[in-house]
Amino acid sequence: MTDTVDKVAHDSRQISDVSSSNAATLEEITVSISHIADAAREADGLVNHTGQVSSESAHGMQQISQEMNSTVDAVKGLSAMLSSLDQRSQQISGITNVIKDIADQTNLLALNAAIEAARAGEMGRGFAVVADEVRKLAERTGQATVEISGMVSTIREETSQAVSNMQRTVSSVDGGVELTLGAVQRIEQIQQAMQEVMAKMNEITLSTSEQHKATTMIAQSTEQINGRIVDSDDALQTVRDTLSELSQSATSMRQLFSSFRV
Repeated sequence: MTDTVDKVAHDSRQISDVSSSNAATLEEITVSISHIADAAREADGLVNHTGQVSSESAHGMQQISQEMNSTVDAVKGLSAMLSSLDQRSQQISGITNVIKDIADQTNLLALNAAIEAARAGEMGRGFAVVADEVRKLAERTGQATVEISGMVSTIREETSQAVSNMQRTVSSVDGGVELTLGAVQRIEQIQQAMQEVMAKMNEITLSTSEQHKATTMIAQSTEQINGRIVDSDDALQTVRDTLSELSQSATSMRQLFSSFRV
């Protein structure tokens, strides 16, 4: 009987040792889960911050794209105005050519008139003076038209160069708009990926929370088991003491019975 009690006590101590080892392991697991939960919350915060930054970046890029589109519209409008100015300059150039032709013809007519006046002698002297003034006026008009044509030609060259620059600017801005839109699309893809990461992080946080609760309950149950094992050890010790007393009593009774038989 005593051997049985000793075996039960030995088994109980082994169970207690295993339970204590499990409790220590559970405590380590609980600490690890807490660290994982903290890291998950921190990562979730970083992901949220990154999502906000990417959202602000996307908004800023969209504003830039809108401003660049407005710039393109303004440049196109200015280019159209310059093209219209070039057409007007071309018209002015045509008009000055007509004026120059008229001035050349007038100069020729004035020269012929002066010749005829010289032939008329004294009677044509007054007409010769008028013809000479008309000739001088025609010459000045011709010179003015040449100067105007030169200025118009310069304006047309500068206008053409400005239109070319505007067209290159429009092409460059269009390329910038396309790049900006591509960047916005990539940022939107990043936002979508961040949302998926946030969802996974929430799942991790929820899982670690549930695991923490489960390990806490297991640890509590382990403590209860350890308490019961301690109670069992106390009870076994009591049984052992009782068996020892019974053994002593049995020995005394055997001795007593032996004396009776004698």
